[in-house]
Amino acid sequence: MAIEEEYLSPEKLPFDLTREIGAVKSVQELVPGVYYLSAQKENCAAENFYVVMEYAVIFSAVSRYGHPHSGLRLYALNEDAGGWRIVEYELSKCRMSHNRELITEETEREFHRVALFAAGYHPEYFGEYPVPTRTPGGYTLCHRKLENYLSRSKAERDEVIGMYPEAGEDFLLFLRN
Repeated sequence: MAIEEEYLSPEKLPFDLTREIGAVKSVQELVPGVYYLSAQKENCAAENFYVVMEYAVIFSAVSRYGHPHSGLRLYALNEDAGGWRIVEYELSKCRMSHNRELITEETEREFHRVALFAAGYHPEYFGEYPVPTRTPGGYTLCHRKLENYLSRSKAERDEVIGMYPEAGEDFLLFLRN
């Protein structure tokens, strides 16, 4: 997807999170009120964050996640369940709704993959993984969920355990019992 980002000087940010995240090294304004930044505390590796201001168009969708600060929410990319995947999803939705040229079959597939993978971290937002209707043992006759991403299914010819993919892969893993 074509992304138009505005690079800013850290001094021009409308907030100061130096105490919380360290010195800001680079800043991109992705859409008005949404920033992607790299920051580094002394003697530590740099970390990446999303900052969503209260006036940002995606704030209501992502406000239940992240770390609250005055007038904004902070999302650390090193926190798996910290909500940053929801920020990325909502940013993509926002960009596609404002620029219909971005919507192609490939971007829709990628959008679906992102949501499917993120459901492993935020099933309350994206919904749970659906149980596969078809397995290597045939059509699923009945099933029992073991975890959000794992189900035990009784199929026409076999009993299998189905597991959803890691990192957005395009396949399901089936284990015969």
